[in-house]
Amino acid sequence: MKLTDKQFWIWEIALTLAFSAMPLIMYGESIIVIMLIVVSYAVVVAMGLISSPKIPVFATWILMFCAADGAYIIDLIIIDTLRLIKMESYPLIIGQIYLLPICLLANALICTAGGLAFRKVNKALKGGKR
Repeated sequence: MKLTDKQFWIWEIALTLAFSAMPLIMYGESIIVIMLIVVSYAVVVAMGLISSPKIPVFATWILMFCAADGAYIIDLIIIDTLRLIKMESYPLIIGQIYLLPICLLANALICTAGGLAFRKVNKALKGGKR
């Protein structure tokens, strides 16, 4: 996909909102934190969508899953280091250790649903071009 494709932007907006929903619910108390979370997930989704024609669909969504989990952890480190929310470090980190499995499960569900939808859309597009 290219940055100029309409389909790219539809996938970009939908997946960015899906990936960033849970962190925004937990940490969306200032505009800086909201922008950090949304931009980090937008980069993850753009990276996956741009590489999608070059690698198989399954590998694309595994890449997005790993990158989304990495973005979640990096966002937490930045939020804690720069003190972007009004919470002490210890409860923030311990809370995130307990919430990490939920985040992994949510990202896995998003990637599974997205992968299935992406595969169907690509089959329909390739079938219509013949």
